[in-house]
Amino acid sequence: MGIKDRVIAAKFLIADGFLNDALILLLIAVAASSRKMYSKAAIKSDGEAFKTFLNAGIKNVLCGEFEHDISYRGGIKLTFTPSAINVKRDEHTIEELIYEQYRCTFMHEGELPADVVDLL
Repeated sequence: MGIKDRVIAAKFLIADGFLNDALILLLIAVAASSRKMYSKAAIKSDGEAFKTFLNAGIKNVLCGEFEHDISYRGGIKLTFTPSAINVKRDEHTIEELIYEQYRCTFMHEGELPADVVDLL
């Protein structure tokens, strides 16, 4: 199953109300796409490649900008109170939150943390 197939499958899952399953497929598609765009030689860490790719996509959708800047080290900053979401710092980029709270938690623990689920 390729990247495009995962996105198509996610659309069917969304239509049928399986949002968590669709999110997992979309996170896999983003991870795979990030490695197609940024090789291990360009960006060693899978996490940095994921966040860099996602940041470029967000900029493209929101601002019409597209950059292949592999020196990326942050994007739109969000501030959270500790009670709102379980984060280690009080300021995160959107792509950091998606990577840490969704991608990593889903892939390594098989479910979202309760505080993230409560936000949905």
